[in-house]
Amino acid sequence: PGLLQDAARVEMAVLRNRKSTGGAEETSETRPSSDSLGGLTTTASKAQSAAVTAKKEGKAKKIFVRTIVGGLLVIFFNFLMWAGHLYVGLFVLFLQTLIFRELVAVRYIEAKEKEIPLFRTLQWVWFWAAAFYGYGDWLHEFSMEHQSMHPFLPILKYHEFVSMVFYSSAFILSVLCMKPGCYRYQMGQLSWTMVSILLILGQMRFVTNNIFNGLFWFFIPSSVVITNDIMAYFCGLLLGRRIFRQPFLSISPNKTWEGYFGAIVYTVIYGFIMSGHVSQFQWFICPVEKLEFYLHPPLS
Repeated sequence: PGLLQDAARVEMAVLRNRKSTGGAEETSETRPSSDSLGGLTTTASKAQSAAVTAKKEGKAKKIFVRTIVGGLLVIFFNFLMWAGHLYVGLFVLFLQTLIFRELVAVRYIEAKEKEIPLFRTLQWVWFWAAAFYGYGDWLHEFSMEHQSMHPFLPILKYHEFVSMVFYSSAFILSVLCMKPGCYRYQMGQLSWTMVSILLILGQMRFVTNNIFNGLFWFFIPSSVVITNDIMAYFCGLLLGRRIFRQPFLSISPNKTWEGYFGAIVYTVIYGFIMSGHVSQFQWFICPVEKLEFYLHPPLS
């Protein structure tokens, strides 16, 4: 950019010099010399070369960073699969917590929140009340079906009662925290909280069942999504806008048709091959009979 600005200043100086002569015929004094024109051309070429080099370096750095980070995430994902069903389930709960935090922050207005006591805290009370009921109900059902978990049944039989107390407390506190002048905002936030909980915990209600009935039912769908995202990036990077000039999505200008179709092809191939390969291992297809915190516990 600095070299381009220098070249522009030289050109403007030449134009001003011509205008000051009143349109007179160029003389040896006003006519730009070959040396100045050559210098101007050299400066512009250097500026263009520097811009192209900087663009290539930035692109290479971005690819390098994404490759390293993506590789580490894939390693961590496979480590979770090796660690065991319980750790996968806990990680899903952790991700649900992060997603809920992001969703409730979308409609967050700091000035309004300062006027409302405990309202931010109540959103988390609602979330954990729903999580307690959902995961507790699964744990109760799991304990009833597996003899090794029967000692927990005397405690788990109170799960529904505790869930009701949890829910009632959240409801009462929500009403008590209502403040005149903020009713509309509070009701909007409460509605958004319920929708977020339904999206995060409601539709994921039976993911835990899938995990403990066999990691295959969690690993394949998750890895297919991961593969699709990775291949969409690299296919778009290598072939983007070389076949289709039409933009893919106006809201995401960096997406390309080449990345879209390339991801479909590689995802289908991956899903076909990997599903057949993974189904050969008992660790992925056998259900869990008891919950253990050991890393990679044996399947009984």
